[in-house]
Amino acid sequence: MLFPASLLALLGTAAAYATTHYGGLNVHDPSCVQNSGKYYCFSTGGLISYWKASSMAGPWAYQGTVFSSAPKVGGTDLWAPDLHQVNGVYYLYYASSTFGSQNSKIGLATSTTLNKGSWTDHGQVIASSANAAFPYDVTNAIDPNLIIDASGKPHLNWGSFWGDIYQVPLNSALTAPSGGAATQISLDPAGTRPEEGSFVNYHGGYYYLWVSHGQCCNFNGGKSLPAAGTEYKIIIGRSTKVNGPFLDQAGKSMTAGGGTTIMASNGNVYAPGGQGVFTDADGSDVLYYHYLDKTVSYDTARLGYNKITYSNGWPTLS
Repeated sequence: MLFPASLLALLGTAAAYATTHYGGLNVHDPSCVQNSGKYYCFSTGGLISYWKASSMAGPWAYQGTVFSSAPKVGGTDLWAPDLHQVNGVYYLYYASSTFGSQNSKIGLATSTTLNKGSWTDHGQVIASSANAAFPYDVTNAIDPNLIIDASGKPHLNWGSFWGDIYQVPLNSALTAPSGGAATQISLDPAGTRPEEGSFVNYHGGYYYLWVSHGQCCNFNGGKSLPAAGTEYKIIIGRSTKVNGPFLDQAGKSMTAGGGTTIMASNGNVYAPGGQGVFTDADGSDVLYYHYLDKTVSYDTARLGYNKITYSNGWPTLS
């Protein structure tokens, strides 16, 4: 049976993506974890605010900020926190930069409790600039993500536009690169190279690379929208190795513009991205991200989440 192209496009858009669950919290670039049935979410902006709840649906209780003043890396508008618990310690990576600049730093703070005032500032992990050594001269040191591989070795992913996404091994203290070679793990070679917000999780023998692709924000209340399909969306690839190559479902490498779209604008959901994954108390994985609700505001990012199930080695959302 043949259908008009317009109808096929409509069906594809309507049926392609899972329903976004609103978390009852307005945050940009969330980083969320679950510990003993409690949920914590951290957000871009200021000195990194964070909240606590008994459910991803809320209600959320404000906990304060990670820092009480500018951290050692400088800046009071900090971005893209990335929180992980390793051996009883919470490691929070974050970025200090300004919009559109490559002069950026990734810093680290740690806590054993997540309580306000409990954070230790470890200063800079990496930095980028046009005068830095490779690959920090061709990348933008924001949007950090820690991944501990199956053998227990730590790695840091980072990048936004410029040379897109790289990964470097970290030292055992998780405070600096170990001296091992950096690897490019994702690149869209077209146009402005609009990839950022990388996150890697491990499940069932595969490492999954999630990337935010497109324009994240600055939509001027809906008056300055980019061409349809060029706003944020979440793409994914997988690999049996922590540093790739990551291939999408069609077998295309993510360093050659590959990436299977798993969440994009649909219905009232617009520009989903800034994503991460945590393991819930029942052992299932949860994808979280921010998005805009077109019926509410094109300028206010909201917390969204979906349960992940894996089928034939690929994640699906519900």
